[in-house]
Order: sequence, then structure tokens, then C-alpha cells
Amino acid sequence: MELIEAEHPRPRHFLLHLSDPHLLGGPDPLYGAVDSEARLIQLFDEVKASGARPEAVIFTGDLADKGDPEAYAKLRAIVEPACQDL
Repeated sequence: MELIEAEHPRPRHFLLHLSDPHLLGGPDPLYGAVDSEARLIQLFDEVKASGARPEAVIFTGDLADKGDPEAYAKLRAIVEPACQDL
């Protein structure tokens, strides 16, 4: 089987862009239904399991749903170790 070369080589790097995690400071789920903290942790676990290694993780949108300082602390507690693992 002959391999056909693409017009452009595959990139050797990529960025992980995450948007709108809407973390809450307390233990309650977002809108009473969504565990945004667990979803963010799961996302990082899946990226790690995939073997993908982003050069940077970029967040946009609403990081904290209500701007609670505890939500930002929670975000940092999730993101820093996850990025170190990646």
C-alpha cells in the first residue's frame, strides 16, 4: 500500500482551549444539575489518558459562575496539578 503524503505536515504542537467551566465556590452543582468541577477533572483525565501533551492550556469565558473567590481557588487547585501532569 502506497502512503500518500499530505500537502502540509502534521503540527508538532497544539493548544488546549477550554471555555466556560462556570465553577462554583461551594459544593452545590451548577444550576442544581451539573457538577462542573467533576467535568473539568474528567476532561483533564481524558486528555492525560490520550497521551496528548498540549503546549499550553487556555481558558476563556466564565471561569467562575458567580465570581466567588472560592471558585477561583477550586479552579487553580484542579488546573495546576493537571497541567503539571501534562
